[in-house]
Amino acid sequence: MNSKFPFYPFLAAITLGLAPFLPEPHIVGKIRWIMGGGVGMGPMDYLDVLLHGAPWLWLFFSLFKWIQGAKKMYLRGTKNKTMATYECSNCGMAVNASCAKCNQPLEHDILTLDNGSEVQISICRSCEGKIKSPQCCGSDMSCSA
Repeated sequence: MNSKFPFYPFLAAITLGLAPFLPEPHIVGKIRWIMGGGVGMGPMDYLDVLLHGAPWLWLFFSLFKWIQGAKKMYLRGTKNKTMATYECSNCGMAVNASCAKCNQPLEHDILTLDNGSEVQISICRSCEGKIKSPQCCGSDMSCSA
C-alpha cells in the first residue's frame, strides 16, 4: 500500500482530462451536451467523452485507494496491541518501545545465535525490524510480556 499522493493520475486528469482548456475544458462541453440530451452526438463524440473522462476515473479510483490506505495505516497504528515492557530488576525502571519506521509496538522475542546462546530482542512484526533488549544498571532489562 502506497501512502504517497497519486501524482500521475492527478497530472493526467488536469492535463489530458481538461484539454483543450479554452474556451472551456472539452470534457465539460461534452458533459453539458450529454446532459442536454445528447442530440446530434455521434460515435466520435462518445469516444471523446471516454478518452477525456478516463484520466478522471483513474484519479477518482487512485484517490479512493489512497484514502483507504491512509485509513488502514491510521487504524493499524491505533490498535491496542500488547507492547513488550522491559523492566530493570535493580532499580525498577520500565521501558515500552515502538518502531520509529512504522509506529507499531515492539514485541518481545528471543534470538538464538549460531553458538546456541539466546538473546532477548524486541521485534517489529510489521517491518521485521529487530533491536537488542534495552539495558539499565549495567545489565539487560527483563521482559514481562
